[in-house]
Amino acid sequence: MVFIFLALSAAAQPAAEETKKTVSITLERLRSLRDDLLRDRATDKDLAEQETLMVATLEDLQFALGEAQRSSRLIERRLDDSQQLIDKLDKQRAALEKSIVRSKALTRTALGLLLRGNHSGADKPLLRAYQRQRMQRALSLWKATQAKDQELAKALDKGRRQRATQGALRSDLKRLLSEREKVRSLAQKRLVELRLDRKRARAHAAALEEQRLALAAWLAQVKPLLEAPQRGLKRGALLPPVSGQVQNGYGWQEAADHLTRWRNRGLDLQGVAAAPVVAAAAGRVAFIGRSPSLGLTLVLDHGRGWRTIYGGLSEAKAQVEQDLSAGTILGLVGDSGLLHFELRSQALTVNPTHWFHKPLASASP
Repeated sequence: MVFIFLALSAAAQPAAEETKKTVSITLERLRSLRDDLLRDRATDKDLAEQETLMVATLEDLQFALGEAQRSSRLIERRLDDSQQLIDKLDKQRAALEKSIVRSKALTRTALGLLLRGNHSGADKPLLRAYQRQRMQRALSLWKATQAKDQELAKALDKGRRQRATQGALRSDLKRLLSEREKVRSLAQKRLVELRLDRKRARAHAAALEEQRLALAAWLAQVKPLLEAPQRGLKRGALLPPVSGQVQNGYGWQEAADHLTRWRNRGLDLQGVAAAPVVAAAAGRVAFIGRSPSLGLTLVLDHGRGWRTIYGGLSEAKAQVEQDLSAGTILGLVGDSGLLHFELRSQALTVNPTHWFHKPLASASP
């Protein structure tokens, strides 16, 4: 005659104080989760800003590397040009040194002839003049060649100094390229770490949000229990749900044929079909549904684990989670004219006989 699921639900329901304590812990956990979520969102924002800055830094480094590489190629070309110029000047100077050697030889020859002066006859003055001219030309060629050689020497020295400067610049550029490559490698590594940190932060935030939603769903489930009236029931405070006599009392009952016995977990009250059924005490409607043995049934929750059950209704006049005051009509008696009434405390049946405001009359045997 009793709903198994109602008994299980009532048995599993914690006491009010324990529920409040659990809810308090849950609310504290929700506040902690909210703070963690805010911190994770701030961390994600900070990581996003760092990632943006690192990407911009990498782009700047890439541009600087490109510029340095172009400068390095330009220096290499200039070094090649300088080397070609030095090689050309070296060849010219080698040729000039040969010319100097020839000029010196010619000058010594002309000077020797002029000094010996062993000419005779009428041709002697003419030959001496020719030899002097020859010596002067040789000297002029020698001087011009020496001047050209000095110019070439200066040009070579300048070219070598320029090439040394370009070589030092190339070394500096290579060192700069190496350093910037290292910086870029470190920046790329840091960017990968930032993205991994951001991914982990998002996963952690998602897990926290999942916990928060689960706790919020649990609170939504226990909210009706928290909002249910916690007054409980007092002995002698119940109102008769119908104006009728007790047809079958609480406990073991004997059938009319005196052959069988059955256990009644409540009271069967004799009423009139379609007569109003009222709430025996103030409470909240916890359940309305059909039972295989009781038909349409309504359960009132009075708080602190106390419930009253009204079975055999033809119609319910209340809704689930509706608060009813004592004496409020909650339904109508069924066609049998009998109302089954039970009183339960923490899912255990209680004999309601002495809980009514006034004793109920019993039907004649």
